[in-house]
Amino acid sequence: MQGSRVVSRGAAVGTVLLVFSACGGFDTPLPAEDAVAHYDDVATTVADAAAPEASWNHAESTRHVTAEDPGTCRYTPGDWSMDGPLISRDGRTWDDLIGDLGPSLEKAGFDPVDAASEQASRRVLETTDAHGATLQLTEDGRMRIHSALVDADACTESALGID
Repeated sequence: MQGSRVVSRGAAVGTVLLVFSACGGFDTPLPAEDAVAHYDDVATTVADAAAPEASWNHAESTRHVTAEDPGTCRYTPGDWSMDGPLISRDGRTWDDLIGDLGPSLEKAGFDPVDAASEQASRRVLETTDAHGATLQLTEDGRMRIHSALVDADACTESALGID
């Protein structure tokens, strides 16, 4: 009886780990030297797909790194905005935007999105990638990318090439 309990607990732990890994529960770190260029490319790709005719502006002051637990470094590429709304632009709907963004998000390594959600009284399209980064697009034309796990010896802006 004792042996079967050990096997059952082991099977339960294995099942939990499998579920977490299948759901993206474990983030894969991005090399520090690649992080800034990677997410700048992601932002450009997504902005071009979301509103190709718009001019998107990056708020450089929103770019930063955060040391969490020992050995955990998170990179926030920051916030971008465009003039005017992203939704209701020429009759555009969330479904239109999601359709336009699907291939670009997939190419950039983000999970597929099937709907926008309600957050703080506004609609937000949100998805994550394998590095734990969250990308958010709001109806008013704002994009935010945050919390990417990076592999850095020192969790500093200079380690990522941000000066």
